[in-house]
Amino acid sequence: MDALSIIPASPDSKTPVTISFVWPAGCILDDGLERAQNTFNIHINYSSFCFAAPPGGGVANVSIGILAPGSYNVVYKILVDGVTQQTYTSSFEVSLAAGSMVQVPALEQMGFIVLALAMVFVATKRFVIVAPTANYSLKRTAADGLR
Repeated sequence: MDALSIIPASPDSKTPVTISFVWPAGCILDDGLERAQNTFNIHINYSSFCFAAPPGGGVANVSIGILAPGSYNVVYKILVDGVTQQTYTSSFEVSLAAGSMVQVPALEQMGFIVLALAMVFVATKRFVIVAPTANYSLKRTAADGLR
């Protein structure tokens, strides 16, 4: 088995994806999996000193679920006391499943308000109401007098 693999190798947008990686025996200080946009970062940090017999290694299968179509990367690092010892990388492509529809992102409340205001602004500029004008004279006559 490879140190890092993607199951299935060529997923589509309706198939759950699993990252499978081999972890060696040793005393683990910490580990983790983080997602940064389309990159999954996995690390296992081992201690250089163990108080007891280290646990045996094995294979970890981490389900990351159904992904949107696009290109993805996985970076798996094995560290000892925080210093990288080995790095494994893998890339895979998620294709659009047959018969799938592309989802349009939804607007949040503030986005909807801004869109509504923009539509009202455009509509009022397009349909200007012209008020009837009268011909008024600003001249005062003697009959008006001073008030």
